[in-house]
Amino acid sequence: MWGKIAIVAVLAGLVPAAALGQSATPVPIDQAGRFTLERTEKGILRLDRTTGAVSFCNERQDGWTCVPAADARQALEDEIARLQAENDELKKRLAAAGANPDEPAKLPPEAVPPINPMPGDKEVDQFMDFAEKMMRRFFDMVDRLKRDYNDDRI
Repeated sequence: MWGKIAIVAVLAGLVPAAALGQSATPVPIDQAGRFTLERTEKGILRLDRTTGAVSFCNERQDGWTCVPAADARQALEDEIARLQAENDELKKRLAAAGANPDEPAKLPPEAVPPINPMPGDKEVDQFMDFAEKMMRRFFDMVDRLKRDYNDDRI
C-alpha cells in the first residue's frame, strides 16, 4: 500500500524521488491539491494546477520519470514577446530616421492605385451585346441537342 502512495506522491511533486523508503515530510497546506493525476494508455498525465504545466509520467527501470509536455501556450507567448521586441526595434529605427513611429505611414500619391470609375454607357452596351450573343448561342446549342436527342429516339 505504501508503495502506491509513495509513487503518487512523487508523481504529484509532493515528495522527492529520493525520499522513497524514508519518512516523507508533510505536504504544506498551500501545496495540497496542486496536482491532478490522470491515468492514460501510456502512463500518467500530471497537471500542475498552479502553473498549468503538463507532464507525462512513465515508470522506467530506474524509477518514475516525468517529461514536460509541449506547451503551445508558451510557444505563443514566446512569439508574442519576439514580435514585441521586433516592433520596439523598428520604432527605434523609425525615430532615429526622423519619423514618428506612432503616426500612420502616408504613401506617396504615385503608390496609391487609381480607383476605376464606374463603366459608362458605351462599356455597358458592349457588355450587354456580348451577353446577348452568348445567350443566343447557348440556346441555339440547346435546341440542336434537343433535335439530335429526339432524332435518335425515333
